Amino acid sequence: MQKLMYSIENMHKKYNFIPAFSPVTMDKQLMKMRLDFLQEELDEIREAIAEDSDEDFLDGIVDMLVVLMGTAHLSGLFPVLETAWYRVMMANMQKTRGVGKRGHEMDLVKPKGWKTPDMEDLIDRLYIGDDND
Repeated sequence: MQKLMYSIENMHKKYNFIPAFSPVTMDKQLMKMRLDFLQEELDEIREAIAEDSDEDFLDGIVDMLVVLMGTAHLSGLFPVLETAWYRVMMANMQKTRGVGKRGHEMDLVKPKGWKTPDMEDLIDRLYIGDDND
């Protein structure tokens, strides 16, 4: 993940995109634009599927990752993103395969007692500036 994060940081430096201190301090208009940007990329992925275009699908997936990771960077989350990623993945590995609320058999279902990963210490770290992961 570090190489992907580094490439996003380099792109943002090139265009002088300055990250916010935290998601809460990110400019609301910028956040809205980023969310609209993510929807645009998702729509392009849907279009690629409808057109049976593997190349456009791959391009759309990468574009979506670039916009999503760029949004994480601009909202100040990079210092804790990788740790958060692994916490979410560990929590997801506690789920079971089954038909969930999306109605498909290739879904993950939260078992009884499943808990959302705790991110409070990571958010606290953003505010006190400790980025030792």
